[in-house]
Amino acid sequence: MLLSRAQTERLLSGTDLCPMGGYEIYTVNPDGSDLGPLSEDSPAGGFLPSWTADGTAIAYGGDDIYRANADGTGQQQLTGTDPNEYRSDFSPTWSPDGSQIAFAAMYRTGDRGIFVMNADGSEEHALDIGQQRLGSETVPSWSPSGDKLVYAVYPTSGSEIYTFDLASSEEVHLTDDFAAGADGPD
Repeated sequence: MLLSRAQTERLLSGTDLCPMGGYEIYTVNPDGSDLGPLSEDSPAGGFLPSWTADGTAIAYGGDDIYRANADGTGQQQLTGTDPNEYRSDFSPTWSPDGSQIAFAAMYRTGDRGIFVMNADGSEEHALDIGQQRLGSETVPSWSPSGDKLVYAVYPTSGSEIYTFDLASSEEVHLTDDFAAGADGPD
C-alpha cells in the first residue's frame, strides 16, 4: 500500500484492492477505520496518488494523469488527450504551491522522462535530463522551495538519485551505484 500526505486526518493510497482488478484510490483514517474508495468512477483507476499541500486536490496516474477534488469529484484528465500519441504517465507530484505537477512518462518505444505541467494540464514540457544515459527516470519529488526536482534513475542494476534545478536546467548526480538498501549520501 502506497501512502501519500495526510489530508486533515485521512491517508491516501493507490492500491490493488479493487474487486474488478486494477488499481483504485482509497482513503482511510490513520487508525485504519473508514477505508473507502475514492476513484471508483475514474477511467484511469488510480496509481501513485498525491495530495496538494493544502489537501484540497489529488493527482493520480494510470495511463494518463488525472486530477480531482479531495473527495474524488471533479475528475479532469490532464495528459493523454492526443489520440495519436501513446505513453504511460505515472508518479504525479504537486509543487509545494500547488501550481504545477511533475510526473514520469514512458513511451511505447521504451523512452522515459520527467515532465512538468501547470496544475490545469497546460504548458506540459519534458525536462532535458540524462538523455545520454541508459536507465529510466521515475518518481519525481519537489524540493520544499519548489525550485528543484529530485528523481530516481534505474540503470541496469541498483538506482541513482539526481536533482534538477528548474531555473538553470542543471542536473546533479547525488549517488553513485546506489543499490537497494544501501545507505544514501550524507
